[in-house]
Amino acid sequence: MIFNPSVQNTANKEDRDPNSNQPKKCNCKQSRCIKLYCECYASGTYCNGCHCVKCLNNNVTENWRKQAIQTTLERNPQAFQPKISTPHSKIPEKGIEINQQTAKHNKGCACKKSGCMKKYCECFQAGVPCSEICKCTDCHNNLQYHMNGRDNEYGNMIQQNSINLYGFSIKQRAL
Repeated sequence: MIFNPSVQNTANKEDRDPNSNQPKKCNCKQSRCIKLYCECYASGTYCNGCHCVKCLNNNVTENWRKQAIQTTLERNPQAFQPKISTPHSKIPEKGIEINQQTAKHNKGCACKKSGCMKKYCECFQAGVPCSEICKCTDCHNNLQYHMNGRDNEYGNMIQQNSINLYGFSIKQRAL
C-alpha cells in the first residue's frame, strides 16, 4: 500500500476540529485509556465513541478507573486540574478584559529553541502568552504578540526579509 499524504481518514475528521464544542476523542492503543496522555482520562470523562483499544475508562470498568485515578493523584495531586487558567482581574493600565490573551498556563512551558512560536509549545498551542512561570528561552510568545494579533509578528518578519532562527539571522533572497 502506498501512502498518499493528500488522502486522509475522514471517518473521525470532526474529532480533530479545534473549533468544535464536542470533546476530543482518543485513539489509545496500548494505555487502555488510564494514562494522562489519554485526552478523555485527563479531562476526567469516560471514553464515549472513541477509537481506543481495550478501554478501561468507562462505567463498566469503574473499579479499574477509580484505582488508576487514585494512583495518578498520589503521584501528582494537580494531575486533573486544567492546564490553562484565567485570572480574576484586569490589567489596569491597559484596561484589558479577561479573555484568552490574559489566560495563563498553570505549569508553564520550557521551550529552548522554538521561541515558543510552534505548536509543540503548550502555551502557544492554547493561544495564551508565556508567563513568569515558564522556563522558556528567547521567548516571542508574549502579551504584546497576542495584542497585535498572532499573525502580525510573523508577517512583519517576512516584510523585513529577515528571520532570526535559532540565533542565526536568515536573510531572504529575492527570487
